[in-house]
Amino acid sequence: MAGKLQAEAPDTHDQGRVTGEGAAGASVRDFLHRTFRALDATGPALRGLMAHAQRDPAFRRRLLGRFVEPRRAVLRGVLARARERGELPAGTDLDTAVAALYGALWYRLLLDEPLDAAYATALARLLGATGG
Repeated sequence: MAGKLQAEAPDTHDQGRVTGEGAAGASVRDFLHRTFRALDATGPALRGLMAHAQRDPAFRRRLLGRFVEPRRAVLRGVLARARERGELPAGTDLDTAVAALYGALWYRLLLDEPLDAAYATALARLLGATGG
């Protein structure tokens, strides 16, 4: 399964690969929508990787370090920039927002429920994001 992590969860130092072009100025909604579109191709493999991570603590640590944590950091940056631009309420707890947004993503991903533009918009509104 370690080889599977290597193949399915590429090194995230290439942030363009993770988030698409222009993530630095992306609105929360646009970031989520791009992330959801990427999951059209990778979702089934990610479900398998996460399932395996529940049974293998060493694999879970690798998955967290190589895949989950780098993506959390990217989203946290998007949210921080949105907060600085006034698109999120000033008091937004970024770590909680990251957990809530990725929690919503994983919930739908694991249940094979739709991850689409409408859901991205709904999540951004729920968070209080006002950016385009």
